[in-house]
Amino acid sequence: MEYRYICIHPIKNGIGMTEEDSIEVFHNGSFGELSFSKTAALMYCQMKGLNEKEFDESKIERTDPHIIRIIKDLGETANGRYADLKVTNIPLKYNSYFYIDDYDGLESVLIDYKQYKLDKIRDLIANQDSELASCIADILNASEQD
Repeated sequence: MEYRYICIHPIKNGIGMTEEDSIEVFHNGSFGELSFSKTAALMYCQMKGLNEKEFDESKIERTDPHIIRIIKDLGETANGRYADLKVTNIPLKYNSYFYIDDYDGLESVLIDYKQYKLDKIRDLIANQDSELASCIADILNASEQD
């Protein structure tokens, strides 16, 4: 049996992180579907200046501070049918590298560490003119040249 290591890991809720170096992400913590209670939806519409018909939970950004505040303030009352809304902290530096993995409605916040590392190496190469940067560039470009 062949095993392949994938550099995508679930994150541990950012214990010890400060507000300045983390970002909050909401997700559904149970099987079913992501949904909000009527109360949560109304509060969100009021905060955003929307009417009820414009509310579409699938279009809400996972880092939207308004809905995160509502989830925290209402607790379980924010949950729609079959939902268990959670707020997870992730390091701010991974803001562009997180995504939501959905398995039958149960969502996990994952970070693509491999892509993060590759982007950081590319940034080093772009910003430095050194022998090391040249070696790293050759390694990164090897598969593209083949």
